[in-house]
Amino acid sequence: EWLCQDCKNKPKKKKQKVEAPPPPPPPKKKENPAFSKHERKDREQLEALVERAKPLKFHQGRAPSDHTCSGAGFVSLDPTIFAPLQQLHANIVAALRRGKLLQSWEGKGKDVRERGFAFLPPTMIPVWDRARLERGGLRFGAAQKEGQDFLNDEEANWKSSFHLFPRDVSPEARTALHQLIELVRLRVDDKYKDYVSLENLIALQPNLHNDARHLPPHLDFPMHDGFGVVIVT
Repeated sequence: EWLCQDCKNKPKKKKQKVEAPPPPPPPKKKENPAFSKHERKDREQLEALVERAKPLKFHQGRAPSDHTCSGAGFVSLDPTIFAPLQQLHANIVAALRRGKLLQSWEGKGKDVRERGFAFLPPTMIPVWDRARLERGGLRFGAAQKEGQDFLNDEEANWKSSFHLFPRDVSPEARTALHQLIELVRLRVDDKYKDYVSLENLIALQPNLHNDARHLPPHLDFPMHDGFGVVIVT
């Protein structure tokens, strides 16, 4: 093979680096069909509730005294109180998962949001259990449900309830519970102060969203799943 002198001395072309193409955009997260229907319904209810509540004006965590709806107030917890309670919550959720006790917010439905109930150990307070609560007239289903739907909800709630062992509640958590009760007692009206006590702490209830944005707006009635008080969520 013959090459001229010019060809021999011709500079070689440098290979240009080819930049890697940008990574594809992350796939759009699809709404989970297991709870999309519930989420859409709850979002509509929540938006309607917000519209109705806009005229209300709150002062220092309470509604105006001339309004029929008022809360106990807002409590900001010190980390020394919050951290033990957070760990207690984690312990309860872990126990509920181990026992496969968590129930859907729809009772026997398919809503992925879950809940469960934990009674404090009888070494801490007098025993709260199904027998004692039912003797007092409590029905453990949502008051707005009727017939078989109510019975399903009630049975699902009882199945998701269990008693904590003394070892499940650390000394730090016990101290935090007492401190929390004192903070709440300072914020309620005098006529309620005698009821704010550890003995009246019937159950601890974790509510797991499981990627849902919020819990559905609802009302817990005293002699149902409100455990003696009215709870608005």
